[in-house]
This record gives sequence, structure tokens and C-alpha cells, in this order.
Amino acid sequence: MRIRMHRFALIGGLAVAAGVIAAPAGAHDFCVGTAAQLVNALEQSSIGGTYANEDNLIQIRQGTYVASTATNGNPFTFQGAGTHALVIFGGYIAGCVSRSSDARTTVLDGNHATQVMRLANNGGRIALVGLSVINGEAGGNNSGAGAGINQNAGDDGNVSVQDVIFAHNHSPSYAGGLAVSVQHGTLSVNANLFHDNSADISGGAAELNVGEGVAHVWNNTVVQNTTPATNGAGGMIFHGTSACDCVLANNIFWGNSHYGLYLTSGAADLEYNDIGTLGGSTPTTQVGNVSMTPYFADGATNDFHLTSASPLLGNTPLTPTATDLDGHAFGPGSASLGDYGAYFDTIFANHFD
Repeated sequence: MRIRMHRFALIGGLAVAAGVIAAPAGAHDFCVGTAAQLVNALEQSSIGGTYANEDNLIQIRQGTYVASTATNGNPFTFQGAGTHALVIFGGYIAGCVSRSSDARTTVLDGNHATQVMRLANNGGRIALVGLSVINGEAGGNNSGAGAGINQNAGDDGNVSVQDVIFAHNHSPSYAGGLAVSVQHGTLSVNANLFHDNSADISGGAAELNVGEGVAHVWNNTVVQNTTPATNGAGGMIFHGTSACDCVLANNIFWGNSHYGLYLTSGAADLEYNDIGTLGGSTPTTQVGNVSMTPYFADGATNDFHLTSASPLLGNTPLTPTATDLDGHAFGPGSASLGDYGAYFDTIFANHFD
């Protein structure tokens, strides 16, 4: 039986699912600074690799990593051996002694030639934090959904995608930016920015698929994504079965072609989202959702902070305890209320408050 998650439960659940994602205990640590080193770390963590039977942490240094330069035109790829975790953090400086929380500092680039990354695990956790994923192109040898990232945790694995920017990825089918599937685990997609991604059939920004698990899709900004299909969603497609305990909250779905959010079933609670156009099934629960111009600082230059004119500042009682896409701690905004989208409390266009 599904349990509707009210404010207190949502806050507690998000604190676990989308708080500061910790490295797995006893992990083997990789510090990578080139595309070839990233390929090696993923191979050594995959089936048949030296560290396949361990939890692994890949720390990626600041810079740009072009997949095709080290993969013979293929994506960065990981195939997990079982229940072990893979956690990938971007933003590190030389030596991986500290990291910046700015996702723009670590860029995984498909160079319009390949999907950027394919990750699969059968029971183990996969987490991505603090990256930019750009210019992915699915098709050919890289067919299937998810030109930016195609991520499948198998039957029982958990997936976390946090503080990631998906931009200018294209799929000839579904899910330009992110395709992810979780059947019996927990999916957390929080504080991410999806902009200017496209898919020819539907789901220009993303396609999320949850079976009998739990989904927290919180504080994402999904904007300016497209599909040419008249009945498609330029923004996000969300699949949830009747057994899914799924909550989408505090998100902005705006300026996408056709539908900003499309539900293939009603098994979802929508709470305090800004939705340009909602399509598909009627959600199980709708609380506090609006359809109002967000007033971004400068969408033309990809600045999707909210200005002081935005009605989405201080407009949600659901305040997570994670950090936003700038690395700032989420907390009470005006009138002890929180903000919508991936950036918190960005009251002025110059980002000072």
C-alpha cells in the first residue's frame, strides 16, 4: 500500500536520500585527471576488474573529459558485479584533497559523437554528484535512451543523481539528458539542472522509471528542453507503478516544448512544483502546484537562478536539508519557506542577497 508522504516525512526522507552523499565505507578510491584514467577507474570497478568486488569511489578532478578520446567512440562505461557501490564525485583539485561544489568545473563531454556515460549495476548503489554532462549523442553503436547518462541499477539497487547539469544532449529516441531505471530500490534525483536537451520521440530532458521502489525527485530545474513530436514531452517523463512511493516536489518544469512533465501513470505525488504544462495521467496527489513564470536571471546565457521578481521564492513549505546546485545549504527562505528549483535563495539577479 502506498503511503502519502506529508511535509515532515518528506523532509526526513529527503535528508537521507538527497543530503550530502557520502562515499561508501571501505571503498577503493580513485583520483582521476584524464579521460583515460576515468576509463581505467570504471573498468577496474566493473565485472572482471581488480576492484569489482569492492565498493568504489571515483574522484574526478576539475577539467573536461571527452568520452570519444579514450573510448574508441563509446561512452564512459561501468558494469557492476553485484551489490557493491559506485560513487562518482566531480570538482576535485590536484591530489583530490578537496573539491569544489560547482558542477561546472568538471565536464563530461560526448562531443556530439557518443553517449556520455552508461552505468549499470545489479543491486549495488550508484551515485553521481557535482558534474556537467554535455553534448551527448545517442544512436548508432550507442542506441537507446539517455544520450547524457543511461543509468540502470538493476532490480534492487539505489540510484542518486545530485548537483548535475545536463545540457545539449540529444537522443533519436527517448531521454536526451538522463535515462534511469530503478525497480525495487530508491531513486533520488535532486538539485539538478536540465537545459537545452532534446529527444526525437519524447523526454527531451529525462525519463525516470520506478517500479516497486521509492522516488524522490526534488528541487530540479527543467527548462528549454525540446522534442519535435507533437505528443511528446520536451521536459521529463516519469513512470511509476502502482507500488511506487513516488514524490516530485519543489521542481521547476518551464519553457519546454509540448509537456514539461508527463506522467505515464497516476502513481506519483506532485507537491509544490511549477509546471508549465502537465501531460499524461492524473497524479495520485496534487498539493500546492503552480504554473507561473519563474523569472530566471538570464535564460539566454543559461543563468537559471531566480530573480527577486520570481513568485517561486519562499513559496514552498517543503524545505530539504541538502545543498543546492551552487553548493549552498538549503534552508528556510522568506517567511520560513523554501524556494523552487535547483538554486536556493537567489533573490537578486546578481546572486547577492
